[in-house]
Amino acid sequence: MGNQGMWTDEGNKMCFNAAKIWVFGWYSEFHKTSNPEKTAFIGNLVGISDAKNSPNAVTNNGFHVIVRLKSDSSRLFMVYNRKAGLNAEVADGNKLVIIDQDGRYTESTWKAALDVGESYIHKNWNGGSRNLIIVNCGLQNEGVLESMFAIAYLEGLTSAQCNNGQTFNTAPLPDLNPGCDLTEVWWHDVDGEEYNCEWYSQSNRCAAYGDQFENDGYTANEACCACED
Repeated sequence: MGNQGMWTDEGNKMCFNAAKIWVFGWYSEFHKTSNPEKTAFIGNLVGISDAKNSPNAVTNNGFHVIVRLKSDSSRLFMVYNRKAGLNAEVADGNKLVIIDQDGRYTESTWKAALDVGESYIHKNWNGGSRNLIIVNCGLQNEGVLESMFAIAYLEGLTSAQCNNGQTFNTAPLPDLNPGCDLTEVWWHDVDGEEYNCEWYSQSNRCAAYGDQFENDGYTANEACCACED
C-alpha cells in the first residue's frame, strides 16, 4: 500500500499503489475520475515526485497523478510509476503505467504494468458485455516533468487517440433522422453540459443510456432528434 516515505524523509522511498493513494487522499488535487461508459479517458500521468516538486506545472498542463476509472460495480486506478524522488527506491515497474483494482479499505490487486505500446483488457466492464481497454501510448518530456500519455476506452462505445495519432475503436455516427440538426443543442443530461444531444448521437449511446440521466423533465430519447426511432 502507500508508503510513509511520501510524508517524511524517513522510511523507504516507495509509493506506487494507486488505489491506496486515492483512498488516503494523497495529492488529491491531481486525482481524476473518469466513467468509461460515458467518455474515454485521454491524458497524461506524472510521477508522484513531480507532483510534489512542481505542483503548479502539473496543474497548468492538466496532468494527473492518479486516474480512477469508475462505474457502478467496477473500479480501476492508473498511476505512472516513475523511479525518482519520493519513489526513488521502488524495486519494480519503473517508467510503467501501473493498474490496480480497488480494494478500498481491504487488499487491492495489482492488475498490470504497461510499458510503452502495451495494453490491458478488463473483460466485461461493470458486469456488461463490453471490455475496457487501457493503452500506454508513450513517454513525453523525458526528464523534467516527465509524463506518460495513456488512454482508456470501452470497446464498441467510446473512442480514443494516442499522442502518436493512432486511433482506437472509432465508432461511426448513426444514421440521423432527416432534418436532425445537432447544432441546435438545448438539452444535456443531469451529469453536465458535456452530455448533450451530440454526445448521445455517437455510437449506440441513445440505446444504451437514452432512458437514463433525466434532466429538465426529459431523457435523451425524449429530447434529442438523433435518438428518435
